[in-house]
Amino acid sequence: MTNSKHHSCRFIRFLVSVPVGMLFSLALFSCAANQPEFTISQYRFSLNDQIYRIRSISFVNKSDSYNEVIGETFMALDYDQDGVLDVLVMGEISLQEAQAIYQQGIRDVMRENKLLVKNRDIRVYAMEKNRIKYEIITFGPADASAFNEFKVRDNRPIIKPEQLILIDHNADGILDDVIQGTAALEKYQWIYKQMIETGLQEGTLIEENGTFLVR
Repeated sequence: MTNSKHHSCRFIRFLVSVPVGMLFSLALFSCAANQPEFTISQYRFSLNDQIYRIRSISFVNKSDSYNEVIGETFMALDYDQDGVLDVLVMGEISLQEAQAIYQQGIRDVMRENKLLVKNRDIRVYAMEKNRIKYEIITFGPADASAFNEFKVRDNRPIIKPEQLILIDHNADGILDDVIQGTAALEKYQWIYKQMIETGLQEGTLIEENGTFLVR
């Protein structure tokens, strides 16, 4: 098994800017007269006769930009702009259902050639064994407690590699939910625990007040 600590990841930002976004930034950050504190891009799309919006919030000279997916009754966030939702902010919809909507919006944006993909620094610890890649990604939003994503990518299928994404909402070493794919939490909990222990031994993870975080 090979271990590595990466600091670069693709993030997705939408190029479609709307007047609403400009008004939003002016209203919230009037202190920046010549240069806005952040910019907002927005994309509207429909799925099953419902209208949804994807908003991309990009902060000036900061790395904590993120995407929002907004429906009539829900809102979810993609903290690292990697195309995978991280948390449901409001609504009764499941994170998996919101993810399916988000993916459709991204496909629509790509078809219209309005998607911007860049690299950004994130906190991720990775291992690979038998062509299966495991990643622990730590997020520390300013307005919420830290949490971890656990990604499992099986590269053995040549045509279409399979990817699972699980969430440790409290970064306490216990997986709580599956965002993408079909998986038994118990099966991947053991792998997640072993990876945390290895990361602690290597010094690439730290334990802080009962949480396990990538440095």
